[in-house]
Amino acid sequence: MTELQDSDHLKLKQLLDEARALNLRMFPDQQKLWAAESPLAQEIKSLLAKHPEYDGEIRAVVGGVFPAPKN
Repeated sequence: MTELQDSDHLKLKQLLDEARALNLRMFPDQQKLWAAESPLAQEIKSLLAKHPEYDGEIRAVVGGVFPAPKN
């Protein structure tokens, strides 16, 4: 892993810690709204776009609220 990947992965872990508490209490329609409008969700989505290999880790916390990355 490069230094940038390490930095991005650390940031992802912090974001997922924040999202974990929020997302587990949401209904599916609320999750979709959160994914579309939340700055936290947008940061996670941005990291997923840069690092598709994080998909499994993200889905384990927030479920399938983001489209699967294209390989």
